[in-house]
Parts: sequence; structure tokens; C-alpha cells
Amino acid sequence: MRGDSTARCHRARRPEGPDHQAGEIHLYVSYVAFSGGYSGGAQLPASECRPLQASLSPSVGPKAETLEVGRAGAGAPEPEMKYLLEHALRVAMATGRRLPAWIKVPIKKSLSFFKRPEASRLLDRSKVRWRGQEPDTGLTWGVIWDGSVFIQATQKRCSFTPSTSILEIGPGYGRLLDQILKDQLPFRSYLGLDLSGSRVERLREKYQGDSRIEFMCGDVETFELDRQFDLCISSATFVHLYPDCGKALRNLDKKMKSGAWLAFDVHPRSDSEDDGAIHGGFQPDGVTYARAYAARDIERLTTRTRFADLTTEHIKHGVSSDGADVICMFVCMHVI
Repeated sequence: MRGDSTARCHRARRPEGPDHQAGEIHLYVSYVAFSGGYSGGAQLPASECRPLQASLSPSVGPKAETLEVGRAGAGAPEPEMKYLLEHALRVAMATGRRLPAWIKVPIKKSLSFFKRPEASRLLDRSKVRWRGQEPDTGLTWGVIWDGSVFIQATQKRCSFTPSTSILEIGPGYGRLLDQILKDQLPFRSYLGLDLSGSRVERLREKYQGDSRIEFMCGDVETFELDRQFDLCISSATFVHLYPDCGKALRNLDKKMKSGAWLAFDVHPRSDSEDDGAIHGGFQPDGVTYARAYAARDIERLTTRTRFADLTTEHIKHGVSSDGADVICMFVCMHVI
């Protein structure tokens, strides 16, 4: 699960000069310098002049110039105003950028694009690849790895005991479970949840001799169970959740016992990078979505959950098929 899709979008600047009058709405599209793609933004009247930024899936070569696509004064015809605002929303929705209320409220009734079906279509597109029969090497940057680095990081923070019930999100080809078994770490039960039915069948066959282990096909954002777990682990999965892993975290909150632990990894971004930029998007294949996170992004996404005591560290899983070091941010949280 793979690919570096981190992008830095140019900041919107407040309109200045004689061509930008008070009450004017100014929209722009600016190319960003990563592996392609572009960003879009909108600025409202001076009193509410805050940027909206987002990134489309990479489709064009790196560029630096800014392309102004339109400008409409406060008295502009409604069709023109609607077109310009709708364009900014299309850019934002392409990566699931959450729009602030100050721009949603005035226009949500008149823009059909902003309706739920479009958001659902993009969400479904982000899951197409992982529902299929992805080869094992396609799950971990073109090579087969073990789970030693991830499990070692987990053991630094929580213990495996004979009573531990484990939930794994996105078990893939079983590298984390293989490591647990290799290290002879004790546990009472293990459940692996995966989007791909075919992968679940292969995993059931692989581990059929161990009665503690089971697998089920399901979505981390919506699955329901009548039991809770002591430990949830996930590697190379949360990075692909669209538009972010917030919904998954909220659902997992309900599936974890008090005192339980959650451990997962994501693509890292620096805490010093601009929060106004989008740090993810769809890759050139059109279906692989990936997003990078800083620690404060995870803190924000878990504000209304029981997850607390967040710790992070950067871990190197290995080397990808093209020779690049694969470094992720390991995240661990305690359930209070």
C-alpha cells in the first residue's frame, strides 16, 4: 500500500489592487510541484477572506505558475457565480477536503454537485483496488516484508497476554500475524478484517489449523460486532482511507475495551508543514488514494473519542521495489 502522494499546495493570497474590489469573489487554480495535479481555492469578501485549498488526482506535469480561471464581482450574474463556486467545490471534493461552514452554508442549496452521491462515488473509488485480488507484493510497496518493525514498536507500549483479544484491520497477506506467531506472543483470539473477500478466503486457508484465528470481510468504517477487543493493529491501511481515517477511528472507538490499545501506521508529514495544504490525493491509477498525517492530525480526528495518550515514532519498514526507504509514522493510543 504504497506511493507517496504528499503535496504542498500554494497558499491563497488576499486579493489586492484595483482589480479586486470589496465584495468580490476570486477563484483560482494553481499547479503544485509534486508528481502532478493542481489545487483550487476560493476567497470571499474581505471580512471572510480565508483560503479553501484542495488537490485533484495527479494528471499533469509539475508546474509553478498560477492560472486564474475566473473572477466575479458581487453583482455578477448568478450562473457565472455558480460556475466559479462549483469549480472550487469540484477541486475540493476530489480529495474529500472538508469545506468550512462559511462557504457551504450560502451555496449548498444551489449546487447539485455537493450532494451526497458524489461524495459516495469518490469514497467507493478509493476502495476499488483493495476489494479486488491485489497481489501480495502490491500490498507492501512491491516487495514481501515481515512485520517485525511494527510488532516491536507495538510491544514497546503494550503487552501481549494469554487473555489478549486482537483485531487487525487490513491483514493483507498476514505479515503482522506471522510475526506474532513467530515471536510466540500470547493471545486469546485474533480477528482479521479485510475489504477483499478473496483475500479473506486465502487467509482462512493459510491459518486454518489455529482455532484462535479467524477472518471476516468488512469495512473498518462501518463493520459491526457484538464484542470488543484489547488490541487493534493495522499497517499500511489507514493511509488509504478516504478522505481521512476519522470515520474509521470513530467506529473502532466503539469496538475497543476500556484500557485497550490501538496501533497503526501512516505516511508522515512534518508538524511544521502548513495545515492549509492538502497532504493526499488519488494517484495516477485513479483508484489508489493516499494521505499523509502529522501527529496533530490524528489528535484532531480523535477529539470526540476515548482514544488518548497518543505517541508516535518513525519506523522504517524496509526498502521498496524501486530502492526507496519506506518510512512510516507509527501511532499508538490508549483507550480510556
